[in-house]
Amino acid sequence: MHNQRVESGSRWEDTRTFLANSPFKKTIAYKLLGEGKLRAKKLGSRTIWDAQSREEYLASLPDFDQAA
Repeated sequence: MHNQRVESGSRWEDTRTFLANSPFKKTIAYKLLGEGKLRAKKLGSRTIWDAQSREEYLASLPDFDQAA
């Protein structure tokens, strides 16, 4: 088996890096993936996450309204 590595800062991140750069935990990440709000691929037995989809999702969230 080859040691497959995904570099930090690239579009694709392994689960640990993706979560370290995200404001949410693993359970929420997989929930959002299931809802089609995040994108990921399988690389052998590993899941690699599309960091761009994380940024798009976060940008789509409403701004904080201090009056609420």
